[in-house]
Amino acid sequence: MNHHAHKLGQEVTISVGNQNVVISSLSTNKEIGMWFAKERIPSRNFHVIEKHGENRSEERRVKGELISPLKCSRNEAQKLLHLAIGESIKELYNFDQKHNNYIVFKHEGENPQNMYHGYHLPLETKEIPDNLKEELKKGVHY
Repeated sequence: MNHHAHKLGQEVTISVGNQNVVISSLSTNKEIGMWFAKERIPSRNFHVIEKHGENRSEERRVKGELISPLKCSRNEAQKLLHLAIGESIKELYNFDQKHNNYIVFKHEGENPQNMYHGYHLPLETKEIPDNLKEELKKGVHY
């Protein structure tokens, strides 16, 4: 893609196969990166599982296992999933500023929907590698 081929603030049409995609008014590297993160193929899709709930605030025990809550809504989690990072697609991470917690996304295996579920973890968690915590502290990812 030649970013010098158009004036910033205009729409850009990208043709992929038989499909045209219009990108409107992207004027910074951050905006372009955000667009690619959201429009990745296959797209990442979030779904809530009962074990972690939705909009929960506390951990709970189920059959002796401590279960971390999903503190946000499914829509908020979907937005965080778009920009999540990791060392493999099996487990991705992001930082949820609203809840001041990390969020982990677990890949649900090979499926056409590319599904993930997730839950929040406290800042002191050992479940997230330190190098990824450093990246997450920097902010937006794509």
